[in-house]
Amino acid sequence: MIIKKIFSCFVLIILAFGCNRPFDYVELAGQIRSQTGRQLEKEKGLRPVGTMGQMMDDVQAIGLFFQYFQLVDLAEARSLIVYATQTFLKNINDNKEIRPYLHNYPFTAKNLEITISVSQKDGYPPPQGNIQVVSMDNGVISYELTAPSKFEPWPVLHKETYEEALKIVEENS
Repeated sequence: MIIKKIFSCFVLIILAFGCNRPFDYVELAGQIRSQTGRQLEKEKGLRPVGTMGQMMDDVQAIGLFFQYFQLVDLAEARSLIVYATQTFLKNINDNKEIRPYLHNYPFTAKNLEITISVSQKDGYPPPQGNIQVVSMDNGVISYELTAPSKFEPWPVLHKETYEEALKIVEENS
């Protein structure tokens, strides 16, 4: 009976104190995602609607999903995704608390996943032939058009690396 009580107390102590430290980086990553989401909503009208992360042993990748209520052409879409990427990377790499937990420092576009779902101002999907999704995964940006029907995949308008998109945006600004 006493051994059972001692064992129970030991388990409770381990659960109470032993499990908090390894997951601090998950909370830090969440704070950075929240900060970036609020900042991009204020600065660019990108409304954060979701998050992602690969954080089994360290922060390998993190991401944000946005809704944007304005039609965009390729140049505008490129500018938005590049701005969002630069902002997110700055917020991650400037945060000294999370650095020891990053899989690689500095974090790069290859460590981010960003998706922007484009809608009309009323929330409806863009008319066919317009960009509906701008996404970046593993440093590759994809611009996808509204599908002809809801049962078909979004046709890809264009793909490029983040570095190619950044160079184009910098040349045109």
